[in-house]
Amino acid sequence: MREIAAQLTIAMSEKALFKDEDLSLNRLATEISVSENYISETLSQELNTNFFQFVNSFRINEAKKLLTDTNLPVTTIAYDVGYKSKSTFNAAFKKIEGVTPSAYRASHLLEIQPES
Repeated sequence: MREIAAQLTIAMSEKALFKDEDLSLNRLATEISVSENYISETLSQELNTNFFQFVNSFRINEAKKLLTDTNLPVTTIAYDVGYKSKSTFNAAFKKIEGVTPSAYRASHLLEIQPES
């Protein structure tokens, strides 16, 4: 299971599969040549998550980087990281981070502003 977990992480981070808005468990299984059942079992038992939470964690981490490192509109970021709609992105972001993407960006802009 550790090997499958490592393969899943590599597929998501290095190949950026999370950016595919139509990413499915089947596509991920095909990508790493492991059955869907083994992937589900690994996500559940080894990583304590499920497919959607696993994918969303990569999407939200990428979104956080884009929110703080670019001036891209939130909607553009939502699509760039694999969401089909801004509302789905906002809901997933708020569930994981506790704030909306716009609030996250605003709070991090304040942190990097030099004091006057």
